[in-house]
Amino acid sequence: MVKCHTLINRRNKCLLIVFIVLIGWIIFRPKAYTYSLNDKEKEMLIMLSQHPETRYFGFYSIELPADYKPTGMVMFIQGSAMIPVETKLQYYPPFLQYMTRYEAELKNTSALDPLDTPYLKQVHPLSPPMNGVIFERMKAKYTPDFARVLDAWKWENGVTFSVKIEAKDGRATRYDGISKIAEYSYGYNIPEKKYSYLLFFQDYNLVQITNPHQKINWRYNMHRLTLHYLESMNYL
Repeated sequence: MVKCHTLINRRNKCLLIVFIVLIGWIIFRPKAYTYSLNDKEKEMLIMLSQHPETRYFGFYSIELPADYKPTGMVMFIQGSAMIPVETKLQYYPPFLQYMTRYEAELKNTSALDPLDTPYLKQVHPLSPPMNGVIFERMKAKYTPDFARVLDAWKWENGVTFSVKIEAKDGRATRYDGISKIAEYSYGYNIPEKKYSYLLFFQDYNLVQITNPHQKINWRYNMHRLTLHYLESMNYL
């Protein structure tokens, strides 16, 4: 009987300790950080939020003040590289016209070394239903042509996306000697880079990426964006 009473007391003490710890955690737990706007910030925020415009950060869309022009682009990671995704609001006919002009410009660009010609190596149209093209070109007109750039363009839902990624093609016979010494630098990875582009363009689109969860993430950072805008306009 005494032993049973002792066990009950121990249990009650344990429950009491747990209860005290729980109450203490509720009272002293770290509070979530909150930020209160002052009167000037509230006034400017109300004014700015009256006429928002949709802006695109890479594949993300967000409502921002019309005068706000953010710097920097959304990046995606391809291997160990971080590559900027440039965006522009554009109708489809102007996009097609620009692609025609841009392709002509690349074709008319001459490499400084005649051995490296042509500057524009190949044109890879994106497979339907995607609208766009990948221009395989030299990195620059003054660099050897083993250094390439896959210059990709895609149009979707009124937005033009531009992504540029470096690649290499050292298969020319004039690189045979040096490629044996520096195989990594003078290798050939065009197919792999092109395939990564196609996966990227197929897996990411405006419908998928602007889901409610992504919008919540953007709202979470909206206060910081707003203050950055106010500071850039010398309102604060």
